[in-house]
Amino acid sequence: MKKSVFVVLMLLLVCSCSNRKSSDVTNVIFETDMGNDVDDALALALLLHYHDADVINLRAVCCNKARYSAPQYVHLVNCFYGHPEIPVGQVSGTPLDDDANPDYAGKVLAMKNPDGTPVFAYPALKNEEIPEAVSLYRKTLATLPDSSTIIVSVGFSTNIASLLESPADEYSSLTGMELVRQKVRLFSIMACDFKDTDHAEYNVEQNVPAAKFVFDNSPVPVVFTPYEVGTAIMYPAATIDSGFSWAKANPVAEGYKHYLQMPYDRPTWDVIASLYAAEASDRYFSLSPWGKVNIDEQGRSTFTPCENGKHAYLMVNGQQIENTLRRLIETTTYQPVK
Repeated sequence: MKKSVFVVLMLLLVCSCSNRKSSDVTNVIFETDMGNDVDDALALALLLHYHDADVINLRAVCCNKARYSAPQYVHLVNCFYGHPEIPVGQVSGTPLDDDANPDYAGKVLAMKNPDGTPVFAYPALKNEEIPEAVSLYRKTLATLPDSSTIIVSVGFSTNIASLLESPADEYSSLTGMELVRQKVRLFSIMACDFKDTDHAEYNVEQNVPAAKFVFDNSPVPVVFTPYEVGTAIMYPAATIDSGFSWAKANPVAEGYKHYLQMPYDRPTWDVIASLYAAEASDRYFSLSPWGKVNIDEQGRSTFTPCENGKHAYLMVNGQQIENTLRRLIETTTYQPVK
């Protein structure tokens, strides 16, 4: 009798968790220029941690970098962490690719054991299996409850601009602007430099028209993780060996090792923008007043506080820097239960 009661209680708990995952948890879509910098890989590991912890539901990942290795590497990481079901989209519109950046994604995909077998065995995506990002956005958002989604954008604004400009289609009778207004409650965007206004931050500078369009026309609030916040919190190289030692080889740690010559510490721009989507706690950040971000023709950014503004940006102080770094390390190095 006790065993039967225990089984019933466990079934109720499982059902409760399942229901919470589908209805009460924040939905997240991750927009990334995976392969340009290794903080994207760390950000994906963090989001997968929160996905497994039932804090978020990672619904899709969209790549805004043109290299074929970008979506393949994302899919490899998803598979390694036990989530091959998470769909991956490739850039829509005019692709941008900075080939000057090391292709750590491609190098990890090509890793071989001494006997010539792949280090990471996973079901690679076929070209025809990778949807365009805008199509994946529209298909995903159309199925989600209203105001349930945060889009974390940590690369170029190409896909987001194309989404906002998209017409009705087979997935939704709403335009992209209407669909985002109805389904998305917030953009968490890594972009801009509000400390050095002469600096054209990379994500903005690479596609100024798209960034300007998104920032000027977003129908929902935007919280920026600016350049100066990411550089204030450096991910420690020592963590790559110690924190990921639970696996013989980890595609995130190997990506870090293949990006630059080890050992090196790296800014946490994209990881912070992802953390904000999962835990918007004042333990980690402060929020600026609301206002308006403006982008000039060179991609330089300025922020003006104003009444009814839809833009704000993250700030960090000494204690928050310490708290955030500790949390970033905890969440990026977690060992999944597969």
